[in-house]
Amino acid sequence: MISTSSGNVPVKKTEIGDIVEVRSLLNSGLIIEENGYISFVLPILNQWFAAKSLSENMININHIIEKGTLDYWKYPLIILITIFKEDTIDNILREIVEKVPGFASVLIEESIKKWGIHNDITSLSTQECGEKIRMTMSSWIKSLGILADIIAPVDMNRTILPIGIMKDDEWLYISWYRGRKKLPEINILDGNKIEYDWLSYKGARPGDRSSWYWRWTFEELRGKLTKIIKNKALPICTEIIYKELMWSTSLKIVRKGSLYTKSISINEIKSRIEKEYQNISDINVNKKRVPMSLYKDYIANLEIKGINVVECPIPGEDIENPKDNWVWSAYSDEQLYIRTVKIYKEVIIGYKEIVETFFPLLKNRLRKFVLYPFTLKGDLQAPKETDGFSAGPGLNWHLEPLPSDYKDFILDIQFTKEDSDDFHLDDNIIYEIGKKIKEYRRDDCMWLSVTRTGQVLDIFEDTPITDIIYKWLEQDLKSINWVD
Repeated sequence: MISTSSGNVPVKKTEIGDIVEVRSLLNSGLIIEENGYISFVLPILNQWFAAKSLSENMININHIIEKGTLDYWKYPLIILITIFKEDTIDNILREIVEKVPGFASVLIEESIKKWGIHNDITSLSTQECGEKIRMTMSSWIKSLGILADIIAPVDMNRTILPIGIMKDDEWLYISWYRGRKKLPEINILDGNKIEYDWLSYKGARPGDRSSWYWRWTFEELRGKLTKIIKNKALPICTEIIYKELMWSTSLKIVRKGSLYTKSISINEIKSRIEKEYQNISDINVNKKRVPMSLYKDYIANLEIKGINVVECPIPGEDIENPKDNWVWSAYSDEQLYIRTVKIYKEVIIGYKEIVETFFPLLKNRLRKFVLYPFTLKGDLQAPKETDGFSAGPGLNWHLEPLPSDYKDFILDIQFTKEDSDDFHLDDNIIYEIGKKIKEYRRDDCMWLSVTRTGQVLDIFEDTPITDIIYKWLEQDLKSINWVD
């Protein structure tokens, strides 16, 4: 336990006990001594005994969570979940899920097997299956905060809904009740009857593996969150995403393409609405249903302020007659740089606002949020022409953490026209960033790493900020298995 709690390192033999006790350990053949330090012969032995100590409550999981050393205990916890008794596992997993859901998801993904073609039947009764699924779902809900209202089976008070459950040989089916009747928490469903007021059914073959119900509820929540993130469909809580949506809606109404960046007359918009959208309650914009009442309120607020045009929320093209049809040819180098800097500034602000709003506990395992405040260092490469072929602009960038008490981020994007295939960071730079992570993010340095992103600069459509924010969210959530 001492070794695991200290980061799985050898321990001074004086910390273990007196000479007799140390000699007894060495005689067991499990321990070796080197330069006054002792350690297990094999790392797996250290992990096994650490798992054993957890199962026998020799060390309390809450103590580990409070000390911020869960990452040291990752593999002992995986052994515990894979091998030990369900009651012990449930008690420990419940604490981790409710307090560190971003770590719990990694544990569950790596330790609890997925169900598939196996025909073994769970030894739990139908009632017990319902109790276990409801218990685990309740734990997830406690950790998700406002996100539970969006992806979890809860009512307006964030109370978990009644569960309906049915077993058919190796198959298990569940649903959640959305009706008005007062039903018991757990309801055994009859497969021969059509049951109304139940949400869609989920069926799977969990088998008789240990703690399958933790994966069951996690996968249900992850599936819903994955769909929302891929569809960019979280409730709007940031000004820039709202502005981009209103801009896209304006383009749709006046029949302009997504690359259009010039101002649009409000009179033209109102004329179009009167002719084509008078009796329409909502409009389909980028696969989203935008209420016309929301858009009309937006236009009305502009008019109250004396504004008679809708402007693109980010700097647009500045070359009237570009030399060719490539989208970037409508931008001077200076305008391309201004647009890029504006976009990434708003991306950082919007990403942080969304994470703080919808991921109150998960945020502590989302890479970019944990690195914040940071410096975003990037190299913006200008478009190039080679033998009549035009290559678009690119951006290589990485994040460097700033001290935690730093009040804001730094955006350091440099424009270059030089040809560069040097995507990878210099070893010295990687070392220096790693030092900053260890110094400024000491509690998280075990799982944070230095990464660099190289990409085509795809910022010319109507919602580049929204697109990049959701790309960042997807990457960070996928790294902790919360997005498929």
